[in-house]
Parts: sequence; C-alpha cells; structure tokens
Amino acid sequence: MLLGTVKLRRSLRRERRLNANSFLSEDQELLDALEMWPGEKRSVGDIAKTFRGPIFKRNYVNNPDYGFPYVSAADMDRSDYFGSRLISRSQGDVLDQLRLSAEMIIVTCSGMNLGWSMLCRKDLDGVIGSHDLIRVIADNSEYRGYLGAFLASRLGWYSVRQSISGGSVKHIEPPDVDRLQIPWPATSVRQEISKAYLQAAELRAQSTSLIHQATNAVFASVGLRDLDEGNWFGQGRELGFVGNVRQRTLRAWNLSEKARSVAANINSCGASPLLSLVSRGTLRKGPGFKRIPVDEGFGVHLIGQRQLFRFRPRPKHIAKRGVPDSAFCSPGTTLIAARGTFGEAETFGRAQYVSDLTSDWLFSNDILRVVPKDESLCGWLYAFMRSRSAFRLIRSVATGSKQQDLHPEGLAEIPVPKGSKSDMEQVNDLITQAFALRDAAYRKETDALESVVALVKENA
Repeated sequence: MLLGTVKLRRSLRRERRLNANSFLSEDQELLDALEMWPGEKRSVGDIAKTFRGPIFKRNYVNNPDYGFPYVSAADMDRSDYFGSRLISRSQGDVLDQLRLSAEMIIVTCSGMNLGWSMLCRKDLDGVIGSHDLIRVIADNSEYRGYLGAFLASRLGWYSVRQSISGGSVKHIEPPDVDRLQIPWPATSVRQEISKAYLQAAELRAQSTSLIHQATNAVFASVGLRDLDEGNWFGQGRELGFVGNVRQRTLRAWNLSEKARSVAANINSCGASPLLSLVSRGTLRKGPGFKRIPVDEGFGVHLIGQRQLFRFRPRPKHIAKRGVPDSAFCSPGTTLIAARGTFGEAETFGRAQYVSDLTSDWLFSNDILRVVPKDESLCGWLYAFMRSRSAFRLIRSVATGSKQQDLHPEGLAEIPVPKGSKSDMEQVNDLITQAFALRDAAYRKETDALESVVALVKENA
C-alpha cells in the first residue's frame, strides 16, 4: 500500500485524476519534478529532427550475399546480432530510408518495448531498422550525448510513455517525441553527462569487435573458418536422409547430416568433447529457487533468457533470501539459453559470458552453465560456443515438442577445437578485455542516466 501527502497544487494540475497511484507512483513524482524544474527547458523538436521510416513489406532471405541485417524494436539492445534476420536487397530505395547511422538516437515506438531508447553504435551503422524505430538526429553534435542520456533515462522513458495511444498495441509518433521537455542545465553539466554516455557506446562497440576477433582466432588457429549462414541454408532442408540411429534418440533432427558435417569438420583438425573441458557436475542448468519480488534497489537482479542477451537488461528484482549460492555463476562461466523454440532470431542455443560485474546477478534455472575446469579455457570456450558453428551443433541436440530443451548426452559430445597454449592465451586475453570494456560501459552509462534523474530531483 502506498501512503503519502499530496499538495493541492499537484492535484489541481491533474484535475481529472483522483486515483492515488496517479500522484504517489515513482514515475509521476519524477514527472512532477521535471515540471517544476526551475531552469531552462527545451523541447526535443527544438534541438533535433525526429522521423521514422516508411511501412514496407519485409522480404527475408537466408543468404548474406542477398540481404542486409535487419533489427526490430525487440532486437535493438541485443549484445550479439548473430541470428538477426536479413532483408532482401531487392527491395531497393526503401531500404535507404530505413538504414541506421551512427549519428542517430533510436526510440522504440510500438509494442511491449515502447519507450526504450539507445544510441546507434558504430557496430549498427548501416543496419536496416524497423519502421517501429523513431530516429532522432540532434541538430548539433554536442547535444547528441546529453539528449540520448535523457531519452534513455527513467525520466525520458516515463516522459515518452505519457504520450501513448492505441488499443491492444500501444504506440507513439515522432511529434510526441518532439514535444518532450528536456531540462537544460549549464553547459559543463551537459558535457559531463554527454561524455560518459558517449563513452559507454564507444566501449560497447570496441568490446563487440574484440569478441568477433576472438571467435575468428579460435577457428583460424586450427585452420578453419566459422560456418557461414549462406552455406548452411544453401544446403536446403533435410527432408529425407539415411542416418545411424543411436540408442538415445530416434529423432531425425538429432541425426542431421548438416550438423554432422560441421562436427566432422571440427574433429578433422583435432577436437575435445565439451564434457572433458568443464568442471565435473557443471554442464547443467541452475537450481530452482523461490522468487520473492522486492522493490528495485533491494535483493538481486534476476536475469532470464531474453534479458541475458541485452547490453542493459531490465531484470526482475527478487529477495536473496532462499536463493542457494549455487544459483550464482562465477566470472568466466559460459551461459547457454537452454529452453525455447527454433526461430532464427530466438535466444535458444545462444551463449553469453559471465563477467566480473554480472557475476553478482542471478540467472534463471532455464539457463545452462558451462564452467571450465581450467581458467585458461574460459575465453576459449565462450569464443567457440558463441560461434555459428557451435550454435548449429547445440541446436542439433534439441529435444522436445514445441518448447525445446538440450539433450545432456548430445551436449556433452559437442566437439571443441584444440588450440595451442599461446592461442588459448590470446583468445582468453581478448575475451577478458572485451568484457572489462563492457562492464566499464555499463557503469558509465549508469552514472550518466542516474545523473539526469538526480539533476531534476535535486533542483525541483
């Protein structure tokens, strides 16, 4: 129950609202604080151009030679774009109007993710974005960081969602973003917030580049190249083939010739089964536990499969009481989304790394833990498990009807390339450096977003 005292002037500003939640909720208090901001304000439309691309028919292709990467509102904050859909190049000039560029700030304008905002990082430059993404381009490059930090903050998110319209599918339009009022403090304050927010985006782009280098290095060290999606789909669907039935499964999916050829290719250069590289008893999902919800700022972050692959997850918060220590993961652990469906953009079968920062978070028991038996294998295992080749091998051992799971015996037999000690050290260093940058980016972004909110609260 919420209890509080509301001043008369606040109630008069919303003369048609008498429900307590309208006045006492945290978001409304923030919006009231913004309204009472004593300094200069500017609207987004005064300092930036806002627009979104045209609605178009999406023609998807499987071969990268014939398509461009495409991201929707749900994909926007994903930390890894493996599996992103490809839009056919044949759609011509309309794609130029949808192409993202590094100067943009992106705001989602429809669906369950409505109101989320982020900078378009360098690694997204040139990607085709959904028409459900509002593009915001600052008139002056000096405004970009501060404007982006405001829109991405809780204050910006609440402000955007004040303009929601629609029935079952909510949405906003570019004019709604244009009308948003932004506190405009002294130049030095804006520059400090802007610097931290822009640095966070730069660090994330650098970390992504290092991770790609590490994965390529794993395959190059044994004279291979990672699987190309065009080659995989170019082999067509496996509608009929002769397979060697094994005692553990009669499912044709688990006997895939395409997956077996990937495994044979890796084995030809020397490989070890995954089970031989992990600590005993760890190639399994986490334990079950009670989920007692608490307010943000208390308890621990609970990360599910969808949030696992976001730069800045929006976790649930649960009480640490009753959660066993074995539910947490140590730095260097590779996590695999172990339950889901076969959609190419789905998280099922994809891998994530536990960094120093995220080791304090709690991960769902739908997520499988891969704990290396030696620290020198941490980066090597993750760099391989996130590859396209490993992804296809992981999915080839799926079991289930609609919701898929991973067969433990099949997972244990997945071949992992053997590298020299120097190769493993190189890859491990790349992954360690990449996730140190990613952690630093998270902290810098958090500081910038909290500074925006604190600025308004303290001066209201």
